[in-house]
Amino acid sequence: MSYFCIVSKFDYPIYTCQFTHSAQQLNGKIDLLQFIANAAIDSSLVQLSKSPLMYQKNVDKFNDILVSTFFTASNDIFILLHTSALSDSDFSDDRIKHFFTTVYSYYIKIQLSPLYEKRSRITSKLFDQRVNDAAKQYLKTLTMQQAPTSN
Repeated sequence: MSYFCIVSKFDYPIYTCQFTHSAQQLNGKIDLLQFIANAAIDSSLVQLSKSPLMYQKNVDKFNDILVSTFFTASNDIFILLHTSALSDSDFSDDRIKHFFTTVYSYYIKIQLSPLYEKRSRITSKLFDQRVNDAAKQYLKTLTMQQAPTSN
């Protein structure tokens, strides 16, 4: 299982989803995953101050969950939580980087759309499909589930 979210530079989620490798469900783990993603923002900002690269691999770890981040030019953050058991094969650094850059190209297209209100949640079904396709291609996932939002 892995969890992907886009967090704005103002620290609120713009987009969230979960990728599964089988028919597993969230089973109440969504709050924990959101907490880990939120806590990883600070670690990734520290890492960004040390290295100005957009892609930051394994910036944080919680039990067997690794956190990789990608900073956009507008300082929004892509956060991918993935288990360390899958880190060697399905979640290699190159695959994660390619996933981030592919989703980033879709993200730029959404941001440039005149129909998208800046800093609002991304609700586009086409964006969902493209993120799902990128996850299937680079992260070898089977299905994507829209993660419920908590207010």
